[in-house]
Amino acid sequence: MKKTWLRLMAMLIAAVLVLSGCGGSGSSGDTKAADNGDSSQEAGQDEQESVIHAKRLDDGKIELVFWMYYGDGSYDGLNNVVNMFNAQSDKYFLRMEYGGTGDNIRQRMRFLEPKDYPSLFTGAPNATYEFANADHIVKLQEYLDKDPDKWADDIFDVVKRSYCDTDGNMIGGCLGVSIKGWMVNLDMLEQAGYSLSDITSFEKVAEMSQTAHDKGLCAYGYSPYYGYDILDILGYQGLDTLDNDNGYAEMATKCLFNEGETGVGMEKLLGIYADLQKGGAMYYTGSGTADSSLFINKQLLFWGCTNSFVYTLKDMSLGFRWAFVPLVGLDDNAKFKNAALAEGTGIYITNTGDKEEMEGAYEVVKFFSQPEAQVSWCTYRGYVPYTNAAAETEEWKNYQNDVFPSSKELVEKMMTSPEDLRIPYSPVTASLVETCAQLVSNISSDPSQDIKTMIQEATDKINSSLELIILRGE
Repeated sequence: MKKTWLRLMAMLIAAVLVLSGCGGSGSSGDTKAADNGDSSQEAGQDEQESVIHAKRLDDGKIELVFWMYYGDGSYDGLNNVVNMFNAQSDKYFLRMEYGGTGDNIRQRMRFLEPKDYPSLFTGAPNATYEFANADHIVKLQEYLDKDPDKWADDIFDVVKRSYCDTDGNMIGGCLGVSIKGWMVNLDMLEQAGYSLSDITSFEKVAEMSQTAHDKGLCAYGYSPYYGYDILDILGYQGLDTLDNDNGYAEMATKCLFNEGETGVGMEKLLGIYADLQKGGAMYYTGSGTADSSLFINKQLLFWGCTNSFVYTLKDMSLGFRWAFVPLVGLDDNAKFKNAALAEGTGIYITNTGDKEEMEGAYEVVKFFSQPEAQVSWCTYRGYVPYTNAAAETEEWKNYQNDVFPSSKELVEKMMTSPEDLRIPYSPVTASLVETCAQLVSNISSDPSQDIKTMIQEATDKINSSLELIILRGE
């Protein structure tokens, strides 16, 4: 009887607390960002409940915190753009912090309370699905739709696609456009008996790499870039890695690594890796940065990386000619030829609940896209512009001619790439990359392993993730 009475008292107290609105005011954990629909009564309520999240500085400016994942080598270049923003803003002050790797930031954002969110953070297109469905992100499109400047209309469509959901809404802005491919030692390539025009397939790249190694021109002919090579080479070949049109038709439900043409392609690609490793022509660390020293010291013909690694070469007297080329398909039957898959780094606005702070974060994204800011960052790091206005500046054209001549053809390939050349749209896209990286690592450790077994295990791993996501209804 006593327990029953206590339960009734607890229920009565809970009801009173709910009616009195306990915990509903001043709690950043419960407050949501204002709805952008001006006619909505709910939007008005949200605006009234907007919390103060950002720090207000002594000079009256609102402090914005930007988490980025670049290492020391790029801090100064990006900080230049941050300083440019601060110099022209009379309302906001942007403070940049290292938030960890891209994976670190994504994991942190999932579990942080809104009161601990940064104002903005960097992320990669392989997480676009996740970002599009995340409560802690405000879609950039919500601000673009209300902005009379329509500045995003000048962004290249091929770049927009990497930062949009399947309805064409931009989830984040673009901080820098990069394409995955290889830095190539042109002098060494010619000594091996080839030219850039011979790079028509990964089969051909492997042949060149083995030849250069066997002729004693370098210690290693080829270095893969994490797991990106596998995913993108299959993409250029025209092979889906997930069902339902790589997740674009509807939610992907299974991995295709071990099925049909994709399965055949996977076996062939991993077989090439194994042959290169057995022949002593492949070196794998998983890090484009770690492999740069081999390339700089003339011990590597094909350095797997992106064009954004140009910053490691531009101020050096290398003693040899180099060029950057995008990845290609597996063989000469590839569906997408003379193309370049635009990816890179995006910048995302967090749902802090502070209306002014989020508007300030939007102003940062908008400013970073301006020609002066964009070209400053591109010419420092090696990114290519993503708007017509930036691409037409004299500073960018001079940089192309003097530092990065191969970027001309790279941009041309990017601009002419068809719409159906794209990375998978799925919550497991990042996991696909990690799984592919593990496959390369396994082969580099023991190239005699059974490839079919490796592919089956990788497929099972991705399928388990998909099944769990579907089960949770995410």
